[in-house]
Amino acid sequence: MQGRRFRLIGYDSPETSPHAECLAEADLGEETVSAVQEIFRDADQVQILFRGVDEYGRGRAHVYLDGVHVGHLLEQRGLAQRWNEDRSEAKPSWCE
Repeated sequence: MQGRRFRLIGYDSPETSPHAECLAEADLGEETVSAVQEIFRDADQVQILFRGVDEYGRGRAHVYLDGVHVGHLLEQRGLAQRWNEDRSEAKPSWCE
């Protein structure tokens, strides 16, 4: 699964360039990429619960590292926010 991209179910994280809406989001997006690489490298166990694909062809999944959801780990670092992807609520803004 190395190199595979997933949309974390239940969380939103900042986009990287060129998809970011502002420079601040792009910077946070790069920080998120580095954080994800770090936390995966440090994990002993990885569990991926695949739940189909999104409209962009990315796999949708709950991803756990050593029993903790990756979204929660990123949220603790300020690099993800809980978000209901059914679009019933506005997507978090990373540009404010």
